[in-house]
Amino acid sequence: MRPAVPVSSMMVLALLVPGACRSDGLTGAATEPEGKGQIALRNGSSREAWYAYTRRCGVSGWGEDELGPRVVLHPGQSAAWTEVVGCYDLLVLTNPRVEPRYEARYQRRQVVADQATAIAIADTDWGPSTATPSPAPGPIP
Repeated sequence: MRPAVPVSSMMVLALLVPGACRSDGLTGAATEPEGKGQIALRNGSSREAWYAYTRRCGVSGWGEDELGPRVVLHPGQSAAWTEVVGCYDLLVLTNPRVEPRYEARYQRRQVVADQATAIAIADTDWGPSTATPSPAPGPIP
């Protein structure tokens, strides 16, 4: 018979971590998504897309304008940018200085490693906008 060996709380914690639940409900260590993919936005509508913002699904704040300060997607044009793999929402805005303003929203789009997630703006995607670009737009040189 073996004598009882005292076990420290750190050792118990180390034994529990490998069997922890992952975010996908399976057992094993939880990990962050790995890799990068692209969001490929194509303007198939008759309106100009002046701003495109992304955010992780479940996050309330929008990131920076993915098109940059000097890019406007005219009808038929495309743009692409890199994102870490995961779930994203996308907000596209027309020129905020021209009334009426319009927006197109795309929710829960999956970015997969080494692939492009295609999003095509259609005329029927645009609706009245209450969103304000952040930061506020300045003059385009």
